[in-house]
Amino acid sequence: MGKTRLAVQVAQEALQLGPLKVGIAVSTQLLGDVASAQGDGSMALEYFLKPLKQFKVIEDTRGIAEVLEGLASLALQGSEL
Repeated sequence: MGKTRLAVQVAQEALQLGPLKVGIAVSTQLLGDVASAQGDGSMALEYFLKPLKQFKVIEDTRGIAEVLEGLASLALQGSEL
């Protein structure tokens, strides 16, 4: 199994674990990172926006910063935000 496929599988399994807001946000962010690495800017954007809202609700400044970093990376790749 390739590294990308494994990353997606693990992130999707983590999303099924339950209502842990931080875990869900981190897993969704990871899926955004994978989509970005695969060149799928629209999917990455969708994945990044969900955890950004969750991190704001729980006031997780590190999570917010990491998602903003992902969004900045998308912008540098030429994706429309």
